[in-house]
Parts: sequence; C-alpha cells; structure tokens
Amino acid sequence: MADEITYKIGWHINDEKLIAEAAAFLRGIPPEDDEQANENDRAAQLAIIGYAGQTVVAVSMLDIRLLDRVKQKFAFIRVALGSGYEKDATLSDEITQRTRDMIEAYAESHPEEGIFGMAAILKKPGGGELPVLPAGKLALIGYTVRKEQVRVGWFGHVVVRPKQKNAYS
Repeated sequence: MADEITYKIGWHINDEKLIAEAAAFLRGIPPEDDEQANENDRAAQLAIIGYAGQTVVAVSMLDIRLLDRVKQKFAFIRVALGSGYEKDATLSDEITQRTRDMIEAYAESHPEEGIFGMAAILKKPGGGELPVLPAGKLALIGYTVRKEQVRVGWFGHVVVRPKQKNAYS
C-alpha cells in the first residue's frame, strides 16, 4: 500500500493546515498511556504526514527529550496509522525511515539543538526480533519496566567523545 502514499514534512514548518489535518486524524487514534491525550498537543509534534489521495492515513510525531541511558537528547518517534492501515508494515517502515532521514538532516544543520539520534519505545508485543530494525536503523538497547523494547539509532554525523559536554553537563 505504501507506494500509493504521498508524504509532506510538517516538522518546524508551522503550516496550520497540516497541523489541523494531523489533529483531526489523531482524534480517531487513542493516545498511548504515557502520551499526551490532547490531539492538538500531539499534532504540534508533527514530523511527517502521509496521504492516500486526499485522506490522511499516517502521521509521525517527534518528541525531543533526554535518553537517560546514554545521557544525550534523542528524537523519540511515534507513528500513528489510520483505519485499514494499522497492520501495513510497509507504510509504517516508510514513514519511519522518512522521519529518520528528515530529523537527521535537521539535527546536522542545527547542531545547537544537540539531537544525537532517533529513538523509539515499541509498544506492540513482539516489537521486532532483529537486533537492528532496518526502518530507522533502530538498535535494541534494552527494555522498559513494562517490557517494551527501547531502540535507538545514532545519527551518522554525531561524535561522542570522553568528557564531552552532554545534556547532563
């Protein structure tokens, strides 16, 4: 199905129409238990929006925050797929990879923001048996207390040096 999908970047664009479309789409998708419940707050984290024709079928969102395990800031991705697309692994992989490419380019051109990579907490059981998921280049680094997989993908331009200033410094 993903070959019929078109994508638009919404990250730091401040496009009111895209944000409104994302918010309307997210109204029909329940938030994760640790996610902001307001669809407008979730839409404000819009990274990429996917359309089948004129219909929104996928949204990726990014939340930039500290990843305690590595003491650096990461862009945590969430992907929401619309009705009829929930099990479309191709669509999920495609929007994940596009989001990774976009945020990596953004992070490289905005080093002052100190974004070192993309991360995900896989909420679905199973989550993936591969140590590194091809989409997003996300490597398994452990589990949450709820046994959800924690995955990270470091950006290629990032260099971590001993005693380097980090988010804790």
